[in-house]
Amino acid sequence: KDLAFLHQIAIGPLVFVLVFHSITTPRCSLWEMYLPLTAAAYCGAAMSYVICLIASRSVAQELAVVLVFGSAMFAGGIMRLPQLLDKVPPLCYVHYISFMRYVLEAFYVAEANQWADDISLMGTNYTEFLADVYDYSSDTYTMNVIVGFGWGIFFRVMAFFIMHLANKNEKL
Repeated sequence: KDLAFLHQIAIGPLVFVLVFHSITTPRCSLWEMYLPLTAAAYCGAAMSYVICLIASRSVAQELAVVLVFGSAMFAGGIMRLPQLLDKVPPLCYVHYISFMRYVLEAFYVAEANQWADDISLMGTNYTEFLADVYDYSSDTYTMNVIVGFGWGIFFRVMAFFIMHLANKNEKL
């Protein structure tokens, strides 16, 4: 079933990036915007697989939506990562297990890296600004995209093991 859904994982972010790029005219390339969004779609689909396997059919769709949006809530976009660290435990640690955190950081860093030279003309060190305000590093784009896809692989492996445990008597 995952192979039948891969075209949606590839085309959905492309459509979004084309519209977003034409409306906002960012400086980063389409490719730099496409990869993090594809990682988000890849992870969201895999998380949905896991939820469909462990939750009843009546609540699986709602639970998947809540968990994906919950992951986005602790990604550092609404409240920046330094602000999230001020929250009470366990809320201050949720952003470490939020796949959207890495996707969002890659998305921000891709655009921020294009502005670093212009911002430095005004006397601001943009690398320090990213680190102080957002707790982002300007050289983490590739690592964050890889971690984003890694979360998708993790959820797929988890779904495989759940299916295997649920059907122990059947052959793989």
